[in-house]
Amino acid sequence: MTEPTREAAAKPADYYRHTRKEMLPFFPASVAKVLDIGCGNGRFGELLKVSFPGVQVWGVEPVAEAHAVAASVLDRALLGGFDASMALPENFFDVIVFNDSLEHFPDHVPVLQLAVRLLKPGGAIVASIPNIRYWPHVQQYLFEADWRYESQGVLDRTHLRFFTRRSILRDFAAAGLDVQQIGGINGCWLSWKFRLLRALMPGLMNDMPYQQFALRAVKPMGLQ
Repeated sequence: MTEPTREAAAKPADYYRHTRKEMLPFFPASVAKVLDIGCGNGRFGELLKVSFPGVQVWGVEPVAEAHAVAASVLDRALLGGFDASMALPENFFDVIVFNDSLEHFPDHVPVLQLAVRLLKPGGAIVASIPNIRYWPHVQQYLFEADWRYESQGVLDRTHLRFFTRRSILRDFAAAGLDVQQIGGINGCWLSWKFRLLRALMPGLMNDMPYQQFALRAVKPMGLQ
C-alpha cells in the first residue's frame, strides 16, 4: 500500500466520502454529462447515477488515495489538478460541479473561465462554496480576536480563497455566468444573542447562519 499524501493524511477519515444530498435541488431536471471537480471518493457521482439514470459522470481528484476509489465508481476519473493541461473536451458537459473545491485553488478566476469553456451552451455550474461570514467564525474573530484553522469546514487550513454571498455572485457574473439559484445550506443553531443582533441590524446578518452557499449558474446560449 502506498503512503497517504500529506493532504489526505491531514483530513478526517470521512472527508472524501461525503454524499452531499443537499446539492441535488440545485441540479437541472435532466442531465447527461457531469464533471465533478474534487470528486473525492466518487460518492456524489454515485448519487448522481442513482438520481439521473443514464448520466455519465467524470471526476477530477488531486489526492491519489481518493482518486483510486473514484476510478472504480465513475465513468472516468482523472488524477491531478483541474487546469487546461488535462485537455478536457470543450462545450461538452451539461453540469460541472464544485462541491467545496473552488476555494482550494490559488486563483479561482481562471478555474471558472476554464469551466465555462468546457460547458455546453446552456450548461450549468453547480457549486457549494464556504461562507466566510458564517456566524460561529464571525464570533471567533470579532469577539475572541482569534482565527483558528481547522481540518475541515469554512476555516479548513487548505483553503486558499474565501467568499461571501456577494463576492460569489460578483465572480460568477464576471465569468459570464447567470446565477439562477443560490441559497444557504448547512445552517447553524441560532442563539438568542444572534437573534437579538439580527433584529437590531435587519438585513445585515441574513447570510450568517449558513456554512456554505449552494448555487446553479448557467452558461448563456451565445457564450462560447
